[in-house]
Amino acid sequence: MDPDKSIFPTPLAIRWIRFLLYQRIPQIGLKTKITFLIIFIVAGVLLFASYLDYHFAKKDQIDLSLNRNTLIAKQIDASIPDRAILEDLPHIRDEVEEWLLSRPFLMEIDVFLSSAKDWELMVSHSRDTHRTPLVLSKDQISQLKKDKDFSSLHDVGEEKWLEVIVPLHLGTKVIGGIRLVSSLNEAQAFLSKKRDRAVILTFLSILVILITLTILFGKLVGDPIQKLVEAMSRAEKGDLETEAHIQREDELGKLGRNFNRMLRTIRETHEQNIQLLRQVSQFNEELTRKIEAATSELARRNEELRLLNEALFESRGN
Repeated sequence: MDPDKSIFPTPLAIRWIRFLLYQRIPQIGLKTKITFLIIFIVAGVLLFASYLDYHFAKKDQIDLSLNRNTLIAKQIDASIPDRAILEDLPHIRDEVEEWLLSRPFLMEIDVFLSSAKDWELMVSHSRDTHRTPLVLSKDQISQLKKDKDFSSLHDVGEEKWLEVIVPLHLGTKVIGGIRLVSSLNEAQAFLSKKRDRAVILTFLSILVILITLTILFGKLVGDPIQKLVEAMSRAEKGDLETEAHIQREDELGKLGRNFNRMLRTIRETHEQNIQLLRQVSQFNEELTRKIEAATSELARRNEELRLLNEALFESRGN
């Protein structure tokens, strides 16, 4: 067994990618490759843009809820009369309950007073039985005393709740705080619809781009390339009179004209070769005739010399 394979097995995903890269993708046509490349680029850009839009929309929704809750808490603070809060608890309870009933997104409203060591809850109304405990750190209490508000997000089951705490004033003095807890279901529903619309628009855009590119590539690229391929096939079979009729002024038109020029050069060279072969053949025939004539003449003269020699020997013998 190969130790490398036993220790480092190739994952199925990597093998599948290698199979696509080295076996399937090379078999795909150029038009299909370019189409899918453009689709992947456009889809990536659209998905990235949708992600950014969703991210910023989510931040805007949280900021909107934060500003809304802060404004409500400050309105509750402003509605409390400038007198001892313990003497006006019924009015504060009615005010808090009215806000809670009139705003469906509000889940809980607490009014508490700060003391030297900790805080004391005075009024608390909740829409849900699941209450979020009021927990304040020393730093948060210190921020309240400095007339600063703060907020935080909490996961409650499958929901997200936004907690906002603002200072409670008695005149200009900070005597405690008001806490509002609201549900972000409305914002999450809006973001969910926005995300679904973005996905649908992305797929519709890809479909439109696919149809458009198929038509455009068929007219602008596919037809000229097909004409060029057919002309090459005819030329390969020996038809040097063929031409690629591509009436274009772009690169494909230039390629077609260069192909026609190349075929014309090959055709002229072929005709010149045929003419040269004919001339060589005629020269060979003429040379053969001359050689045959010279051979006949030489044979005739040899015969004359032979007869002359015989006559000379006979005359000497007599």
